[in-house]
Amino acid sequence: MAHAQHAPQESIPKWRQSYFRYLVLIAVIGWSLAAWGVQDLRESERSISFLLFLMLSIIAHIGTVRIKMPNSNINYTVAPAVSMAVMFLNGIWMAAIVENVSMIAMWLIKSRDQNRWRKSLEQLAFNAGMGSLVIVAAGIVFWTLSQQFGNESLLVRGAAWILAAMVFDQLNLWIVIGIIKLQNPAVDVGKLWREHWWASVLNNAILAIGGGVLAYAGFEFGWSGILVFFLPVLLSAFAFRSYASQIQEYMAQLEENVAERTSDLSAANESLRQREIEKNAFLAVLAHDMKSPLTSIRLYGELLVRFPDRLVKKPEMASVILDSQEVLSNIVENIVDLEKLDQAGSLALMCSPIDVVALLNSTVEMVRVQGERKGMNVEMETDIPFLKMSIDHTQIQRAVLNLLSNAIKYSDENSCVKLSLSADATHATIEVFDTGFGIPESDLPKIFNRYHRVDKHQQKAAGTGLGLAITKAIIEAHGGTISVTSQENVGSTFTIVLPFIKNLTHHQKLVSLIEQD
Repeated sequence: MAHAQHAPQESIPKWRQSYFRYLVLIAVIGWSLAAWGVQDLRESERSISFLLFLMLSIIAHIGTVRIKMPNSNINYTVAPAVSMAVMFLNGIWMAAIVENVSMIAMWLIKSRDQNRWRKSLEQLAFNAGMGSLVIVAAGIVFWTLSQQFGNESLLVRGAAWILAAMVFDQLNLWIVIGIIKLQNPAVDVGKLWREHWWASVLNNAILAIGGGVLAYAGFEFGWSGILVFFLPVLLSAFAFRSYASQIQEYMAQLEENVAERTSDLSAANESLRQREIEKNAFLAVLAHDMKSPLTSIRLYGELLVRFPDRLVKKPEMASVILDSQEVLSNIVENIVDLEKLDQAGSLALMCSPIDVVALLNSTVEMVRVQGERKGMNVEMETDIPFLKMSIDHTQIQRAVLNLLSNAIKYSDENSCVKLSLSADATHATIEVFDTGFGIPESDLPKIFNRYHRVDKHQQKAAGTGLGLAITKAIIEAHGGTISVTSQENVGSTFTIVLPFIKNLTHHQKLVSLIEQD
């Protein structure tokens, strides 16, 4: 959820300023809705889960991410995921209370001296009012659609839930953009919205998945389930906070370097242009690398919600979710890797002896459900039971995951995706084969370039043009090579060749034993 911190205009009395009237309007509406919730609360039972949600909404603010802007700050927090769960379990008006209490708690935590209390009262009134307003709007959308199109249908309720999360996120963002625009008429609202679309993607995921998981946990397991399932939601907030912090630190350093190198107006303009390009590249990397693990978590989470008993039959599902969460925790390294590529020309690796067969099996499992949703079988083929190599586990998994995700994304339903592993005395060969759209011959020489995307594919699937560039850098850092053969409307095969850099004699013996078996 985004909420605003703003600096009022001082040229005319405050009560005559358009932004202040807008602030008062939002505050009055929102606080009135919360007051209605208090009345509703007095007439209902105060369940343990509701009180627990109140506490968790306060705790959630310790993972708040602040995005700095020229005239204001916009903060993102996972607390609204808690409010979404309350909306489902306790009703719309109870959720409005949770939003109000959450904002008040955040205000109390941040405002430690009396002067700041006075200065931030407007912020409290606006943010708390806005929180109540958007959760009520989201709740009305969810319950209206659910009852209108079939309250018992899981598909209908799921679609209504996702739409409610989108209403919450976008209404919240546009209310904040509104007050920023009234404070500074020169602000381009379209550009401001586009600058925060990447956060909206994550925000919608947290609202829909995080709120849905908490609601399901409370519905099925009561307060104990809420506590257990709240932990990964809070961890996702800390992960996002780390990513955003790294981006802002890098941008701050970039601005300092630009200032030091600027000697005239022309040089300054060129530096600012370059800074904007690099900023967009970093945000694109973040969004790109988060898609695959987030999709795995979402799809396996949906399966567990629909079929709770499946975890007993397939306990490996929990491992896939945990593996995906670990990938998310390491995404921030992508930012560092790009900087190292620019400065040093290669990536630093943390190599250790790894069973490549087990690594590839776990990577295939991470995308299997993603493929099944399109009616696709994602398979691994190899005659090798065990193959130990000195590689960077995380980086190689990232590279293969990029290839598998692209194969699924750029293929029609019911297509085939296969990953194969073979080895000889000096090299291991990994191939990712698909029967998808294929790559035009004219694009093949540029396919591993940063930001390059096939024109014909841009309308078929979202992407940033960074995945294959990162994959190539990872493979080359291991001393390997990556190549592609492709034909339009037939499919593509990406081939990774990794050398046995260390303990060559040992690997020769190992391959010989494998061939004998």
